Amino acid sequence: IVLAPRSLSHEHSAYIFEHLLGDEDYSVIFHDDDLMEPTFHAALRKVLDENIDVIAASCNARILLGQDLTNRRTMGAWSGTIEIGSPAEMLTAYMDFRSVGPPPLCGYLHRTEILKQLSFSPVNGGKYSDVAALTQLSAKGKIVWLSKAHIQYRIHNGQHSHKVSTRDYRILVNYLLNNE
Repeated sequence: IVLAPRSLSHEHSAYIFEHLLGDEDYSVIFHDDDLMEPTFHAALRKVLDENIDVIAASCNARILLGQDLTNRRTMGAWSGTIEIGSPAEMLTAYMDFRSVGPPPLCGYLHRTEILKQLSFSPVNGGKYSDVAALTQLSAKGKIVWLSKAHIQYRIHNGQHSHKVSTRDYRILVNYLLNNE
């Protein structure tokens, strides 16, 4: 478990990649206000251990509204697994209105060597740089999403995702047009 200095804002991911990611086989970027359920590590690691061509695995999340755990799921109610095999498939899930939405970034367990190759720079999408990074991830190999919830994702008033930024959407779209 590694923590970036609190004084960093958008630069925290770059700091972690450069200074704190070690030589472990797998790594996860997990938000400090969300919760990992006891099944998270074993369930996602099993996917990666059993499938050498899968570079990351993620899962559904139960929604926490502040401190209250709800029955809602971030990816909706469905069963089974989904394989993402290209940036187009990743973007469809993130930008389409469907019953199975994408899992939150904090739910991804990555092969560390692949995670180190991603860029979460705001230059690639402003506050939506996580979507740009996940398209980079999906270009490097298969990703598996599990329908079972293995994390609790907190929604609260302080999240910057509640504020839509036309400027940052434009930065993301320009990045995607230039790179994908």
